[in-house]
Amino acid sequence: MGFFHKAKSLKTSLKAIRTKNGQQFTSLRTFADGAIPEIASAATRGAPALSGQLRQRYALLLASFVATSAIACGAENPSVMDESESDVGKIGQDITGGTRVTNINGAPGNSVVSMNGGCTGLKVGPLMYLTANHCGFVKDQVIGISNELDGLKWNDHGIVQAWDHPTTFLSRVTTGESDQWDLTLLQVDWDDGIPIHTPTYAAENAGDTGTFFGYGCDTANPGNSGWKQFGISSPTVNSTSFPDVVFQANSLPQVCPGDSGGPFFKVISGVYRLAGMNRGFADTRSRWQRIYGASQWLDAVKAGLPGINVLTNGSQGTFLSKTSNRCMGGFFTQQVCRFLESADQRFTVQVSGSQLQFVGQGSNAGQCLGVNSSFSGTAITHVTCGTPQSYWTTQNPDASGRYRQYKNVYAGHCMRSVSAGSGTGYDQQPCASPTAYPDQYFVFSK
Repeated sequence: MGFFHKAKSLKTSLKAIRTKNGQQFTSLRTFADGAIPEIASAATRGAPALSGQLRQRYALLLASFVATSAIACGAENPSVMDESESDVGKIGQDITGGTRVTNINGAPGNSVVSMNGGCTGLKVGPLMYLTANHCGFVKDQVIGISNELDGLKWNDHGIVQAWDHPTTFLSRVTTGESDQWDLTLLQVDWDDGIPIHTPTYAAENAGDTGTFFGYGCDTANPGNSGWKQFGISSPTVNSTSFPDVVFQANSLPQVCPGDSGGPFFKVISGVYRLAGMNRGFADTRSRWQRIYGASQWLDAVKAGLPGINVLTNGSQGTFLSKTSNRCMGGFFTQQVCRFLESADQRFTVQVSGSQLQFVGQGSNAGQCLGVNSSFSGTAITHVTCGTPQSYWTTQNPDASGRYRQYKNVYAGHCMRSVSAGSGTGYDQQPCASPTAYPDQYFVFSK
């Protein structure tokens, strides 16, 4: 597997040597803003996987890069570490054991692609590729894509748009937490005939087995490195570090650098149901990003909808705070986002002219989001639907256009996140500018 998801934060990372039409050349991989404290300790474990004949050259290049950047990246700062992928994956560990895919036309493996820069992806629609957010792909970048069995003979594509999952707005590295959904959907500029896999989704449950695909390394079978491979996972369990968004398995075969963004399928009645994406590994544990909870977001983006701030009558979603990167959950407290997987985080929109009501589900069922008082600082809670306290308007989107304020009609104040901590609540404060009070900004996301 590639870099742990915080790797998207490095401004300009390692130079990936790749081949095209038999000619060797160099491309510079560029990442979005943020910070990656784990990068130096990653050394060779988080490196993008290349084709077999280039692996040794790449390892030397990466070792040189990390040696010069370890101090600047703060690799040994324990305040930004967690029990996660930060300790793992040194080259030489026998941690894999994949099997080569031998039929390029076999579904759904024929829709699995190698993406230069060392990641795997899945073609999920015309011009659309799903991959890991930590791979760092951005709009206007040129990437090579191949579904060849050996991962070579790729074609260059320009990225027309890159939709990062809404939870990736905030990296949260200062607290060492890893509760982002590590997903990016890419639209490219032309179609080279790679088959489309139209996903159907399944929630992962502890004890599941699955089939996962990737183009990464294979230290147990080095001859497979850089080839399209698959593995049958052992029974899965919840991640001990961030179980809300990640599940894992503890034995061979396992993900390896370069597999990032590849799909994990549950096979149900002979049908491959998408349940996860290759995310990382720790010690002997493979880790996968849950996918079912984000399926509505993915389908909305594929359909040309933003997947966020969809406030039409009857639409459903959850409130995601810009500052805490957490979702409004049961009893109006902040929780790690589960989206479709958690009824407590779901609200149904009711439109009344220019005003909105948000009807809760789960533990909030039958009640509307609202306020019991017009006083600043009082809590956001549940109220009887249809009362003046239950109506809201939206205003003042931020510069990204994604996040906006929610103003209670009765109180005249804006909802805000009290703190970044899980279990904390929300209150109302006088509406202010996004720079002064970013904690008043939310996205209503599928």
